[in-house]
Amino acid sequence: MWAVGHSNDSFDLPPVILHFDGESWADVPQEPVVAWLMAVDAISGTDAWAVGYQPLVTGDEPLTMHWDGGIWRVVPTPDLVQARLNGVSAVSPTDVWAVGYDAGPLAIRPLTLHWDGVRWTRVPAPDAGVDNTQFNAVSAVAADDVWAVGHYEPDLVRVWPLIEHWDGIRWSVSFAPHPPGTVWRILYSVSAASSDDVWAVGGQISLHWDGFRWEWVAMPPPRAEAAVSALSAGDAWSAGWYFRGGNHPVTHHWDGDSWAYVDPPGGDASLLGIDAITAHDVWAVGVSFSQPLSELFAIHSFGCRPGPGRPGSPSPRLWPRDPTPPYACVRDSPRRVCRRRQQGE
Repeated sequence: MWAVGHSNDSFDLPPVILHFDGESWADVPQEPVVAWLMAVDAISGTDAWAVGYQPLVTGDEPLTMHWDGGIWRVVPTPDLVQARLNGVSAVSPTDVWAVGYDAGPLAIRPLTLHWDGVRWTRVPAPDAGVDNTQFNAVSAVAADDVWAVGHYEPDLVRVWPLIEHWDGIRWSVSFAPHPPGTVWRILYSVSAASSDDVWAVGGQISLHWDGFRWEWVAMPPPRAEAAVSALSAGDAWSAGWYFRGGNHPVTHHWDGDSWAYVDPPGGDASLLGIDAITAHDVWAVGVSFSQPLSELFAIHSFGCRPGPGRPGSPSPRLWPRDPTPPYACVRDSPRRVCRRRQQGE
């Protein structure tokens, strides 16, 4: 299990990369670099990718790092200035996607990079016909079936969800119904269990793809979703946080018919990523603010799903660690990615 992110202590520190070996979270060797990591995905125990950006004086530059089983190393990307990578998803060692945005002089455009086993190459993606468009997450089902989500701004007031699909040849915009009751909706996470079972979430909204169309799916309060992880048509999890006199972690479970709120442990904390390994093995990570310094906040649910009305279910275990808030978590193999919503978005 991997968790990546950055330190809140300073802008000139190396990224946070943690590994859970079944007993504890620990730092692992990495090439020296000052960066913020936003997402991670693993193909195997010796093949994983993390993406983010380097905050430089000349502007943010996209960053990719690769784990070979011994050390995390920086892998060069196409030269871009004022660009960030927010999500990564791997189909195979020679088929990896990273998404984010490129903030050019006149507009913010979606950014998609592809790894072919040798190098990263930029692949054009449509911009929804407006100047401000960006991707926040990506999930790959197969070489010809990849989903990316984010948002676009048709004007100075409204922010709409953005969904695009890769069919093996090109990226194209997939119609997402406009959300009811608001003018501000952003998709932060996407998870594809199969070609006809894909979830996308962000804030108070959830969308589901059934192989033909995207539809809004109601979610009970409290709703503040930052990440989603789909296992099957009857098993998906989402996680996030909301603020009401402090930060409160949130998790919801999909059972095939509806979303249900599952009360997670923890007090003043935010859940930023979630990964469902099996129906009885779910991880969620984030940051706790209950201590003088923020620290890793990890929940592990095992045995039976925790929650009210389930007598005998074991309580999720909290895994505290040194001050380092992660952004995303992913198990070693097979892959499953989850990305967190940035505070302030």
